Amino acid sequence: MALKNVTFSIPAHDTTFIIGKSGSGKSTFGQLLLKFYPAASGQILLDGLPLESLDPIWLRNHVTLVEQHSMLFEDTVFENIAIGTDRRQDVTKEAVTNAAEFALLLAMINDMPQRFETMVGAKGGTMSGGQRQRMALARAYLRDTPVLLLDESTSALDQVSRSLMMEAIRRWRHGKTTMIITHDITQILPDDYAMIFEEGELVQEGYR
Repeated sequence: MALKNVTFSIPAHDTTFIIGKSGSGKSTFGQLLLKFYPAASGQILLDGLPLESLDPIWLRNHVTLVEQHSMLFEDTVFENIAIGTDRRQDVTKEAVTNAAEFALLLAMINDMPQRFETMVGAKGGTMSGGQRQRMALARAYLRDTPVLLLDESTSALDQVSRSLMMEAIRRWRHGKTTMIITHDITQILPDDYAMIFEEGELVQEGYR
């Protein structure tokens, strides 16, 4: 789905929700934000600067995108969480443990035969969809970039786990720019900012 009109600034609010029907252009926005391809029309501003003026490498070092289906690698649990950092060799066991605890993974990892050294199957095949999503969130927590974009990144969790995960994300990201693409409008609180997409256009925005 191509966006017809993407002229808007990245909100500075703590949490902004991007909502709309399937095919409305929500996920396309995430791809455009990381400059995976250029916008056909319109403009996205980041901190007042046109996105096209920013170096893609700098941009990807400051923005984290967690998609609905994130890739895991045939390596240990530790490496799959630590892999997103710039200085992998400096990542400590404590930092990875904290990331796993944030993502509600610690109990699962402690039950594994070799804990953090347990091998993850090819593409994370040994894990459920919800576990793979939480691994990706632990990876994002460890990166801790100024801007975070979550694209249906808790969709595979049950309602209780999703609520707990959202509470943890809000605590972690307080004072930082976080955008959440979702179909679950029950996550949106009265003080949250919302942007509504429809047929490739931003048609409405404001506090809920």
